Amino acid sequence: MPFRNRDGTLRVTLTRQPERWYQLVIQDDGVGMPAAFDLNQMETLGVQLVKGLVEEQLGGTLCLTLQPGTTWHIRFPSTK
Repeated sequence: MPFRNRDGTLRVTLTRQPERWYQLVIQDDGVGMPAAFDLNQMETLGVQLVKGLVEEQLGGTLCLTLQPGTTWHIRFPSTK
């Protein structure tokens, strides 16, 4: 459980970056992920779907910060 029986906060921000890029940040203040967590080694359906959407369909990059909480950084180019 990400919040271990307590209320938590989820923050989602989308910002326009220089050179026609966008950055989507999804952040929580939960317990975080284990130190040994490796995004590139995860084979769960959810992670595969997110990576496929970001990297293959959007042509973007995906980065994960594990502690404290969990923060997903998704950067992708503008289509316009």
